[in-house]
Amino acid sequence: MFDLFCGPAPDRGEVAADETLPGDRLSDHEQLRLLREALSLNQEAFALSDLDQGRTFLDCSLAAHQRLGYSREEYLALGPVGLQADPEHDETWIAAHLEQMRRQPSGSFHTRHRRRDGRAIEVLVEYRVLHHRGRRLVLAVHRDRSELLQSLRRAERLHELLLDAEQLTRVGSWELIHATGELVWSAGTFRIFEATPGAFIPSYERFLAAVHPEDREMVDRAYHMSLQTRQPYQVKHRLLLADGREKVVQERGTTSFDASGAPLRSIGTVQDITQLIEYERKLERAAYIDPLTKLPNRQAALRYLQEVLQEGPQQGLEAPTSAA
Repeated sequence: MFDLFCGPAPDRGEVAADETLPGDRLSDHEQLRLLREALSLNQEAFALSDLDQGRTFLDCSLAAHQRLGYSREEYLALGPVGLQADPEHDETWIAAHLEQMRRQPSGSFHTRHRRRDGRAIEVLVEYRVLHHRGRRLVLAVHRDRSELLQSLRRAERLHELLLDAEQLTRVGSWELIHATGELVWSAGTFRIFEATPGAFIPSYERFLAAVHPEDREMVDRAYHMSLQTRQPYQVKHRLLLADGREKVVQERGTTSFDASGAPLRSIGTVQDITQLIEYERKLERAAYIDPLTKLPNRQAALRYLQEVLQEGPQQGLEAPTSAA
């Protein structure tokens, strides 16, 4: 449609006298006008420049200048150099990229463009060098990456907040994909199990192996019962670490199912409550132990008596009665 094509320009000496080259049918001005109209229909931000005289744009699509707030005339006059908003992308940087385009006729790079209101936006520039009547023209599309980068930065920040929250609350999360058996642990879960990401590959079997042997059957039963009933579950159990230390954790989990009832994905959390259990034990000791004698106090004796009275009937014993 247009007299813009890849590869070397045709040699006019090889054309018969009665033949007309495609570029001879329309003037350069008409070809650029048709090109601009075609690119504007695409709603992409296209710009056309001369590789060897790259200070200004030859033409651009409607989206190219409108997204930056310029008129077409302002945009063309600015050219690739005037649009630059990154202080590190100076004359030397621009010259290096022009040289890259001469060696590599297609490619892409990232930069920042300046809007008319002064704000800078992140841009991905994808270009292709075209040959036209002995000239090397650069057709480039400028894609706004600001929203994408902002979304990525927000996601990174949320991830950082999650890591901080896991560390502060001693919580980790996990996900089990039933189709593949893949078990994914968060950083907090690795920290609780004192395992190294990469060196330790989580699996359900390796998880159970880390559970205290006396609690292992209970944990496995609680999880599989939740699969049968399709209900969330929670279970408190101990971990037995490689050095013999024990931790107490609280597990919570739930599973999603497909239409046939087959499990798809289980997700859950694990919280290290070892310190909480220790605090509870200390409070209990403080409530029932005399601080001076270190012996059970009156409250402990009353509790013991109450337990004996409650267990007595179950063991065939009768509570003592006072003599009348």
